[in-house]
Amino acid sequence: MEAQTAPVRRQRRRRRRRRPWANLKGGQGSPEYRGQSSSVFKSAMRKQLVDEGYRIRGNVGDQWTDLQGDCAGDRVFKIPNPMYFVP
Repeated sequence: MEAQTAPVRRQRRRRRRRRPWANLKGGQGSPEYRGQSSSVFKSAMRKQLVDEGYRIRGNVGDQWTDLQGDCAGDRVFKIPNPMYFVP
């Protein structure tokens, strides 16, 4: 029985080591962006992705601040959100 479960345990350990959330861009509360508009923050995060070698093909958001600024991408898709709107 032990020999059968060993590969499964190894696989689970490998999966736990991988942290797909480690590269998430966030932290608008960080000191360098505190007090700035969200479009400045979002634009800086997109620029950081481009500088890392990623290409932004499309940008989807329900607020214009999601879509404005530098490195917005090849296409921009504004999705309406009737429950939440900031003019």
